[in-house]
Amino acid sequence: MLITVDLDSLDFLQLKAVYAEGIEENGAYFYPNASREEQLALSTRDFWEYLTANYFLVPENRYWIWKESGQYISALRLEAYSDGLLLEALETRPAFRQKGFAKKLIEAVLKQLPSGTKVYSQVSKHNVASLATHNSCGFSKVMDFAVEPDGTIAEEDITLCKTT
Repeated sequence: MLITVDLDSLDFLQLKAVYAEGIEENGAYFYPNASREEQLALSTRDFWEYLTANYFLVPENRYWIWKESGQYISALRLEAYSDGLLLEALETRPAFRQKGFAKKLIEAVLKQLPSGTKVYSQVSKHNVASLATHNSCGFSKVMDFAVEPDGTIAEEDITLCKTT
């Protein structure tokens, strides 16, 4: 079932479970000299601070989650971008991957948006699974790089777009 959450309705422990791999990777990347436990704690803190001090402060931002049997299975964020919205942070719990949950989530979210809404997504050129999921949802490549919301260019990503 599709749900959207704000800071008050967010179950952070469940969201953290969806993003566990990313939290671990970020901890190792940003805190290489810390112990694994410290890396996880610091990266979890950074994630929480991003949500509470940045993301949820923008009223238009939406966090969408696919939930089944009381568990967060897959999640993504939408925020204002260019002449549409940016779909970011698409993730599925590892135990539920390759079962179509990310596609279900994207398709359900797109149905909630007004007709004619442009939805962009920036995906690593090497992320075969995410590229396949986006393609199966009707996204097409519009740029061979990504322009981050802060204006920086990410050459390792491509920009995809779909109009609802």
